[in-house]
Amino acid sequence: MSHPIKFGTFAFAEDSEKPASEIDFRYFVQRVADVFDHMGDGMALTDARSRILWVNNTWSEISGYSREEALGNTPGMLRSNLMKPEFYQSMWQALNDSGDWQGVVYNRHKNGTLYRQLMYISEIRDGAGHKTCYLGVMTSYSRLKQREEERSLTHYDPLTGLPNRTLFTSILEHTLQAAAHKRQRIALLCIDLKNFKKKNIKLGYQVADEILKTYAFRLCQWSDGKYLVARVGGDKFTVLVQTAETINEITGVISQILDRLSTPVELSSGEAIDCGGRIGICVYPDTGKTATEMLHHATLALDQAKAKDDLFQFYSSQIGVMVNRRLEVEHALRSALLNKEISLHYQPQIDITNNSVCGVEALMRWHSQTLGAVSPVDFIPLAEEIGLIDSLGKWAIFEACRQMKIWSDEGFQITMAVNVSAKQIAEHGKNLADLIDAALTMYRLPGELLEIEMTESVFLENEEQLAELHQSLSELGVRLALDDFGTGYSSLGYLSSPVFHKLKIDRMFIRDIITNTNNAKITDAVLGLVRKLKMKTLAEGVEDASQLDFLRAHGCQIIQGYYFSRPLDAEGCGAFLRNARKNGVAPAPV
Repeated sequence: MSHPIKFGTFAFAEDSEKPASEIDFRYFVQRVADVFDHMGDGMALTDARSRILWVNNTWSEISGYSREEALGNTPGMLRSNLMKPEFYQSMWQALNDSGDWQGVVYNRHKNGTLYRQLMYISEIRDGAGHKTCYLGVMTSYSRLKQREEERSLTHYDPLTGLPNRTLFTSILEHTLQAAAHKRQRIALLCIDLKNFKKKNIKLGYQVADEILKTYAFRLCQWSDGKYLVARVGGDKFTVLVQTAETINEITGVISQILDRLSTPVELSSGEAIDCGGRIGICVYPDTGKTATEMLHHATLALDQAKAKDDLFQFYSSQIGVMVNRRLEVEHALRSALLNKEISLHYQPQIDITNNSVCGVEALMRWHSQTLGAVSPVDFIPLAEEIGLIDSLGKWAIFEACRQMKIWSDEGFQITMAVNVSAKQIAEHGKNLADLIDAALTMYRLPGELLEIEMTESVFLENEEQLAELHQSLSELGVRLALDDFGTGYSSLGYLSSPVFHKLKIDRMFIRDIITNTNNAKITDAVLGLVRKLKMKTLAEGVEDASQLDFLRAHGCQIIQGYYFSRPLDAEGCGAFLRNARKNGVAPAPV
């Protein structure tokens, strides 16, 4: 009579008239040996008298004995003699009483070395309840440690010890399933540190790592196990709020996080570094349904917070529309130069001390074949972000010099002002001077006809590189102008720098200069100070005669604005120059 011997989901026939040692295990081996051979734990099958009938490959790796050497022997072949007889008596007593045993055993490898392993033994009975064999599963502690290390590398960030993107996404998926079942609202917060990439470049990766570890510790200490905190890449962290029933709850969490991030990090060197953070938020089920969608939407919201210079931003469908528009612009911008869609327009600069044109500012314009006219406000920051500003900036310098050569040959000795970005100076300071030299040489122009404009923020972020650039440009005769004064940090201390020869007062002061007494006083003070420093001043955004009269009365030398001319294409600006030389400068027709 045959009875099925149960083992997991498998069963094999056993002739009960044969002794257990003669059990035909061929069916078992065929069905499961291949599976067990690839398991990470060592496995051994013995008969009821503990004679080894089968071992898997991992057992051989752990013990050092081949399968052939093990068959017919007993597990006693591994005995180290470190375990007392009472230990084995207790083990067999547990097996007889409950049918299984688990414990730690010290065994001896074939090469004589000792190793510690976790052992689990279970008896197997046939259908009649007779004990037929034992299954032993062994895991060495070195393998357990290796598994833990592998798991840690797979699921945890090695720098901060926080869950990584893989583990966070897995937990988020399970949390979403539970939230759907319980009809709960949850929030996903995506966080990054302000200007971290610049600090990384300036301070080095070791200091950057110290900053990241400090902020990770603060977030963990704040969450205290209530929220899941993860590092999903670079300086980007995520926080999962599993109970976010009201907007007030979410904004309360946001406020607490921003508070933790706003405190400067004191480095081991004693230096204090101020980063601060921004947060993008996606809420389930309102603006995200899946883990992938929520992570994507929270990231888009974070990007929008950066673009607006806000501390936080909730994702909305409107952001999705804006992102799609951005992708369209980015795609078109990558081929804009090649398609000759980029051009320069020129806005005349008028010396109001003698009513003559003294220069023009080159302003980049883009008319896309697919998108139409795209504002510089939209495509210039995007070009900086995606790494196209270098090629655009190089083209602008050569194109401005080419046009300047045409006007110079017509007898116009005016200055061509060209803007440069922070990224151009930060990454290509000395090369930028070489580039300008090459453009001047190509078109045989004196450096005095070229002026490079930059904003206060560019000066602040690149003060050291700017000093070197100023030295190189001075040797070429090229001068620097401080643009948009009043829109940035507006420190009059910058004016003492020998780098700049001209200061451009931003249109925000000029616009209300007649009706806003504070703007009038500020402009008057700046003009007076700059005049004493023997720098030239240029007022931007002049649109009417009253503004012009005020500026002339208070000593401003140069103006630029719609009062005389809008930005013009090369042909239109050339006509303006020729007319001004013939008839003098006159206000633009209304």
